[in-house]
Amino acid sequence: MRGTGMRHAVGDLATCPYCAGLWTATALTVAHFFAPAAARVITTALSAGADLLQLCCGRLQDDS
Repeated sequence: MRGTGMRHAVGDLATCPYCAGLWTATALTVAHFFAPAAARVITTALSAGADLLQLCCGRLQDDS
């Protein structure tokens, strides 16, 4: 294990998938509050990227 104390805690928060989802949701919520137009573009791009990855994953699984 690398790091101790605060460094270890921050590392856990930065690499935990559950925490990453929470940080992302918080950032998008704040962005929608302060810059709604830009946040909509970012949210749309992230959603399209997720759809594309899901499509690719499905196609790869069908080939196996």
